[in-house]
Amino acid sequence: IGVLVGVLTILGGIFAAALHFIALGLSTAWNTEPETNTDQPVMFILLFFLIIGMITTIGAYKTQRKAWRRFFIGFCLLLGIGFSVASIAALGALGTISEGFIFIMSLVYLVLAFTANKGW
Repeated sequence: IGVLVGVLTILGGIFAAALHFIALGLSTAWNTEPETNTDQPVMFILLFFLIIGMITTIGAYKTQRKAWRRFFIGFCLLLGIGFSVASIAALGALGTISEGFIFIMSLVYLVLAFTANKGW
């Protein structure tokens, strides 16, 4: 489950960044581009998702060690709760698909923390 969740997190970050850059390109083509530069927050979010995905993927293989298992369980719980709060905070703002993706990611990270805790 951990490897799948890590790959989905990486793909979600890449997908969100790609959609942003497509929207930015279309706004430039239609001469409706924003007056501020919005590339830095998107690159930060992309990097954030890539790091989270890499930690999740690597952590799935290292749960035999007790210290890493504790870190991994806390990491997954923190992300699960954080994504839950983000999905509740974003109700009606991001669209049904994006909000559903965030909520499903929160559930998956909480399940991943549970399975890591049980040692499955």
